[in-house]
Amino acid sequence: EGGDGEDEEEEQQLAQASIVHKLLLYEVIEVMSTEALFAWYGGMGLPSLEGAERATVQKLLRKVLAWENSALADLLQECERNGVPVGESTLEQQEDEQQQALARRLVLHECLEVMTTDALKEWYEGLGLPSGSGNKRPELQKILRKVLYWQVLSPSELREECAKLHIETGGAAMPEEDEEQQQQQEAEDEFEEALVSVLLDEAHGGVP
Repeated sequence: EGGDGEDEEEEQQLAQASIVHKLLLYEVIEVMSTEALFAWYGGMGLPSLEGAERATVQKLLRKVLAWENSALADLLQECERNGVPVGESTLEQQEDEQQQALARRLVLHECLEVMTTDALKEWYEGLGLPSGSGNKRPELQKILRKVLYWQVLSPSELREECAKLHIETGGAAMPEEDEEQQQQQEAEDEFEEALVSVLLDEAHGGVP
């Protein structure tokens, strides 16, 4: 019994230390230099915020911290509130994986709202699409929202999306169910990339 009590106390101490660390990070955002804020954000593997104001980066980083430490139920509510797609494949993952995926998705959708037009063009062109120099900000945001939506869909959902828009999927073939698990995952990833590419081409062509 003594051992169980010690383990429980240690867990409580670790939980308390974790909370203190998160509170500290939240406060540190206020006093960090602008250069340090951009460096911190830049290490997260998110779209560029180049040209954004200091307050914008601070606000986004606070949201990142909040979402990364939110319960799954809260993240699902936040996604619904903000119109952020979840996707059936996400709901089939382990709870911690769902939390990470939804938190990142919320951050990406927030990025779309606060990024400069030049940064949006850079993200757009990074997808291998023709130059977006002639596109206005709302058009870029609309296409990038579609990209974020398609990227969370399962292969079957992507195929349905293509069918709705009467888009031929060409050589993209659904992987066989009897493949080994790793090969199955790789094949599904390739299939998803192929369909997203087809949908992107169609979106750029002006499909509403």
